Amino acid sequence: MESQTQPRLVACVRCGKVHYAITRAEAQRLVDDFNQYLETLSEAQRVNRYGPQRANVSSYERCRHCGAAAEVRPTKPEDGTAGETVGPILAKSSPITNYPI
Repeated sequence: MESQTQPRLVACVRCGKVHYAITRAEAQRLVDDFNQYLETLSEAQRVNRYGPQRANVSSYERCRHCGAAAEVRPTKPEDGTAGETVGPILAKSSPITNYPI
């Protein structure tokens, strides 16, 4: 079983942006938690900070940098830069991630 503390780093095949791979269940938990947080805000706060829509799992199915479908490859040493923030991506199960969606 994969350690929850070990990031599963992958890179977008289109632009090379580094992400960490998450499962559909993990994405759903992130969505549920964020939508629960949104419920604590007034409508004005919600719309001003995050827009009118709620979070959904499909937002994790694309590269946040270039918008391409979540097609990933293993990271290479030259991918990313020190201190770069990486975000989650819902990558399909593959030998790259060895992590079922």
